[in-house]
Amino acid sequence: MVLRGSKDKQWWQWMYRDGPAGPAAVMVAEANQRIIGHMASIFVPLKVGGRTTLGAHGIDLMVHPDYRRQGIFKTLGMKLRELTRAKEWSLAYGTPDDESYQGFVTRLNVLDIGELPFLFKVIDWGALLKNRYKIPTFAGQLLGNTRELITVRRRLPKDTGIKVEEITSFDERIDKLWAKASKLKNIMVIKDMKYLNWRYVAKPGKEYHMFVAKKQEEITGFIVLKMVKGVLSRGYIVDFLTLPDEGTIAESLLTTAERYFTEEGVASISCWMFQGIIYYKILRKMGFIRRSGLRFCVRIVDQNIPREFATDTANWYYMLGDGDSQ
Repeated sequence: MVLRGSKDKQWWQWMYRDGPAGPAAVMVAEANQRIIGHMASIFVPLKVGGRTTLGAHGIDLMVHPDYRRQGIFKTLGMKLRELTRAKEWSLAYGTPDDESYQGFVTRLNVLDIGELPFLFKVIDWGALLKNRYKIPTFAGQLLGNTRELITVRRRLPKDTGIKVEEITSFDERIDKLWAKASKLKNIMVIKDMKYLNWRYVAKPGKEYHMFVAKKQEEITGFIVLKMVKGVLSRGYIVDFLTLPDEGTIAESLLTTAERYFTEEGVASISCWMFQGIIYYKILRKMGFIRRSGLRFCVRIVDQNIPREFATDTANWYYMLGDGDSQ
């Protein structure tokens, strides 16, 4: 792949220097006094079973088109492994794209453990059909009005004592939520105040919208949203967590997200989520459909972690924000 998006010095310092678990590991290949290849791993606090460790997430793999099929991919990968040996980390994980997938699996012995499902919901059929299939404007408006009526009928659950509000940063109450919500799955990025503020508040660009659910003053859940504007604007559920087994809290946050995106004129909402969790079931009930997702890959560094444990997707909780660096 080649570098996508705008990544200036401020972004690089945020991603590679200021991470919650210290500086990232970065490896480059050079030829004729220019960079022709790049591979990096960022480190994040990771819960594995009952202990806290570090996880590594590979990002920004690039090889210049003129230098491909010359072993640069494998060399970068092996050199990066050597560079990270001094770091006490346990698992590497990620969702490689089609271009890098074969290289990771065949050359770097990364394990493909299954598909990360893609969940998708159209909330403005009128805009979608008009843009893609040139449906006449009046028909698009009719569909849009129908969608609006359906959306209006979706109300937040009544008499639950849950209040949802938008925030600009996470405070220490989120650590109490994490202490309880960490029981959700066996392998999770540790979503405490330090991590969440680095990931969604300190990132240059202020592109995320964050909401928390509260009962009285206790935070019982949060959701992080992102919009990509264009001819057809898209909404993404980037991160999401609630108290375990609290479906009403999850429904309140997800309903708030759908309403927010609708008001912003977004055509569709997407997220990635493994099956076998209450959130997945709620999203399906809300009308999200499943499509082909991403390949989820891991590499076990700590040999004390059983292979069958780390490669079972039922043990993982993974959201787009756990790996999305865009």
